[in-house]
Amino acid sequence: MKTINELLIILKRECIIESINGELIYSGLCSAASNSYRQKDLIIKEEFYKLKEYILDNPPLKFEIKSFFGFSMHGYYWNTHLLKPRILWLDKHIKKTKL
Repeated sequence: MKTINELLIILKRECIIESINGELIYSGLCSAASNSYRQKDLIIKEEFYKLKEYILDNPPLKFEIKSFFGFSMHGYYWNTHLLKPRILWLDKHIKKTKL
């Protein structure tokens, strides 16, 4: 099974490829991870769940602060169609999880 670092690198590559191909991110990182598993066979089912759990357990700071103060936080960490904040988050966590 791949490490979380390897899974984050795959997810970043797939987000960039989808963006270049004109397939703007209409959903979040969890959906991109799902596509890597269900449509592209880049990761196995267990790796998808591991990656999704990591994403949900490591929200961006802005999201954590809003949740703490009682704002209802459903859906996406960032506005849909925005690639840059997702790539920045992925870069941060790729660096954080590097062996």
